[in-house]
Amino acid sequence: MWSYDDLVIFIKVIEEGNFINTAKKLDLPASTVSRRILRLEKALDTKLINRNPRTFKATEAGLKIFEHCSTNVNAIEQSIQCITDSACGTGGKLTITAPVFLAQELLKDWIIEFQLEHRDIELNICSDNRLKDLVKDDVDLALRIGPLDDSSLVAIKLWDIESCVFGSEEYLAKHPTISKPEDLYAHTCLFFRAAKEKWGFQHNKSKDIESIKPNGKFFMNDIRTIVKATEEGLGLACLPSFAVENCKHSIESRKKLIPVLRNYTIHPERSVYAVYHDRRFLSKNARLFLEHMKTKFLQLNSCKAGLNKLGSCSMEPI
Repeated sequence: MWSYDDLVIFIKVIEEGNFINTAKKLDLPASTVSRRILRLEKALDTKLINRNPRTFKATEAGLKIFEHCSTNVNAIEQSIQCITDSACGTGGKLTITAPVFLAQELLKDWIIEFQLEHRDIELNICSDNRLKDLVKDDVDLALRIGPLDDSSLVAIKLWDIESCVFGSEEYLAKHPTISKPEDLYAHTCLFFRAAKEKWGFQHNKSKDIESIKPNGKFFMNDIRTIVKATEEGLGLACLPSFAVENCKHSIESRKKLIPVLRNYTIHPERSVYAVYHDRRFLSKNARLFLEHMKTKFLQLNSCKAGLNKLGSCSMEPI
């Protein structure tokens, strides 16, 4: 059975007129080129080139094969080159998925900035709290909040999310003091991710970890509503600090939310990750977007110390 690779080498040999130039062009030893031609002749049971130290001439059969195949082989090479150039360059589609609040609040200006810099890219952003199947849904890059489940996907941590338990000044003034996680049992709590979920805490000094299942009757998977309900004094909520700041800007609230249990860190810590299929074949578009996000989150990390004093660092998109 003849090999396509051997046929390509034969066509290049005829185009170049000798083995040495062909070997240089294909970055192969001249002996390999000669051996591959012999293998093709043996597979076809036909002499393709008459050669000796002084002459090099295609046979009649060799010329016919060249005339019939060279155009097709060159067309295939050009098509493949076009595809690989497209994959290595920008332009074409880029599909990104991210949690609703993350996409619509924290990332929206960064996404617009990326599109302004790369107008040749057809950017498709899907904000969805459900985890999409990257292969099935043809997603190039997913931004997810972890900890993440183990999988074969590549995950790069972009930013650690600081979370706290918050309450309004009015609510905290009317209810028992909170100094340890168990004190939350005496309070009404509001739930963002799941109804009556467990809240974990790690003491900042002892590093002891404990979890509780606080009481409450209010669940809403829209973080803006949870922030608003907390401001109105309906109860306490465990929320990302950046989300509280962004919601305060978006809903133009003047009511202040106070973080409690500052001697503890929410456990497990949550982070924003970029997730994709395969590190080797990440498209140029996806790499550009990922680098853009890394830069923006790095800038945001510089404000992290200020987040501990909510308001000392502006959370307006950078």
